[in-house]
Amino acid sequence: MVFSLACDLIRLAGAPGDAWITVAYYSMVGGFIGALCAAVPGLIDLIYYKGGAAPVKKIALTHMTINLSVVALYVINIWLRAGEPSIKVASMSIPVLLSILGVALLCVSGGSAARWCMGMASAWKVGNSRGDPAATMLRF
Repeated sequence: MVFSLACDLIRLAGAPGDAWITVAYYSMVGGFIGALCAAVPGLIDLIYYKGGAAPVKKIALTHMTINLSVVALYVINIWLRAGEPSIKVASMSIPVLLSILGVALLCVSGGSAARWCMGMASAWKVGNSRGDPAATMLRF
């Protein structure tokens, strides 16, 4: 999805021909398929998470909501481009703006994923109460 935006920006910067628009379209479709594939294990993780830390679950739900919003934006974006993948530059303003918004939301979502991972890491405890390095172990 980021690469499709880069392709759009290269074309808008004046690259000749419609190849960049076509590459942007097909990379967007590929990103959409990848997002759907990533959603399955993400949903399984969310459903089966049994941790006691409520903030971690809230972060995971926020991450899922943002990612689903990005997928919805890209569905609209793909639909706008589907009639003619090599649509002219003048009519690219809405698709490019949707791509910019989608990538910005992906950045926010990545931040929430990082917070989720940090929350999960804090759920791990070091089991070394005697100061013995051999007794140190991570346990969940």
